[in-house]
Amino acid sequence: MITEEERIKKIVERWFLLEPLMFNIFCTHNLEKNLGLKVPFRSGKMKIEYSPLLLQKLSDKELEEYLKVEVFRIVLKHPYERVPQDANKVALGFASDVTIEQTSQFTIPLHNYAELGLAKGLSYEEYYRDLKFRPIAQLDYGNDEEEKHSDSNQQVSSENKDCSNQHIDSDNQDSSHQQAASENKNCSNQHTNSDNQNCSHQQNDEENHSYSDQQKAAENVELWQEDDLAIEVINMQIIKAQESNEWGTISRNLQQMIEASLIVRMDYKKILSSFRASILSQNRELTRTRPNRRYGFDFMGSHYKFTTKLLVAVDVSGSISDKELSKFFSIINRFFKYGIKDIDVIQFDYNITTPVMNLKKAKKSIKVTGRGGTSFQPPIDYYTAHKEYDGLIIFTDGYANIPNNSTHRRILWVLTNEKSYSNAINWIKTLANNKVMYIPK
Repeated sequence: MITEEERIKKIVERWFLLEPLMFNIFCTHNLEKNLGLKVPFRSGKMKIEYSPLLLQKLSDKELEEYLKVEVFRIVLKHPYERVPQDANKVALGFASDVTIEQTSQFTIPLHNYAELGLAKGLSYEEYYRDLKFRPIAQLDYGNDEEEKHSDSNQQVSSENKDCSNQHIDSDNQDSSHQQAASENKNCSNQHTNSDNQNCSHQQNDEENHSYSDQQKAAENVELWQEDDLAIEVINMQIIKAQESNEWGTISRNLQQMIEASLIVRMDYKKILSSFRASILSQNRELTRTRPNRRYGFDFMGSHYKFTTKLLVAVDVSGSISDKELSKFFSIINRFFKYGIKDIDVIQFDYNITTPVMNLKKAKKSIKVTGRGGTSFQPPIDYYTAHKEYDGLIIFTDGYANIPNNSTHRRILWVLTNEKSYSNAINWIKTLANNKVMYIPK
């Protein structure tokens, strides 16, 4: 008899020929069986979990659609990116469903914008914000853990009792208690023999039937957490699909959403994390505001402060407006709020126009000198010659000749807007160890 894992592998083998992006994304994750799962699939932590008991009830077409939806979640990076702290898990699950439901035609049930009274064509984050702050009682699921745990115990107790009673032999009344205990144990053991397998199936049917949409949504996102490594792995597969134009049957609407997910928007913490390999110092500081990982608040926790040495190059050429310059220096000032102790700043147009400014705190105003043409070569040459810096951040609109990058050290380009990003992204990607993001509106 064919197993559910073999059914999944047959689908994925077909994707190898017809759906190259979905195949490659699936292969980045481990496939794992989860007998306690109440949803067909869920993803996160670089794995895809599946419920063999639920998949048995699905046709091959339904199974493929559920798997496809989970791969869509991964390729849109819902399990790994923009996961809010203390997130409303039900709202996350609903928002993900609503976003994906609009990308393709599905025969399986997915929450859609109409049934939830939402607008069409919004982003995943917008759907989440709308659902999170709605006064909908169902979205409060998961806040009262004790009540949920109590209800779950009562349900399991009732099911175990029913399951045991089905097997009590009326001709053997003296041994009924012993047999009931034995059968109850068999019910909790998964797939030990054919009798308790039937018992487990019946119990799972009853539990799944009583499992609400809100509970399923919350369980679906249980593994979700921010993961920069997972994002990089997924982005590599998306870029491969872009370069080879091998999208399979993925709709144009979903293609655009996937490509948009590659754009790195402004995030101060992510800017600093680009240099995290050399940012963390060995100066461990004890703090009562963070619990010790092993012993909790009984012992002091610790944190590490940033001690990286950054060089920041600001484009002051004529193509940069005063408003854009103001944004550049405003962002530099924000770095001090994230633990950076000092920053060296140079201004450049066609040459470096000022001596290096060493900033140890935020400045209310900075004199700008330059406003001529633009060349990226002078700041990169300066960075190459000064090995004491852990990284270079270049604030610019991206309009100049492609520089000769003779260093393989980290460089991050921060562009003025999305249009500048679109114009410069292709040539910046050709430079080794260079990353790029833009300042959102």
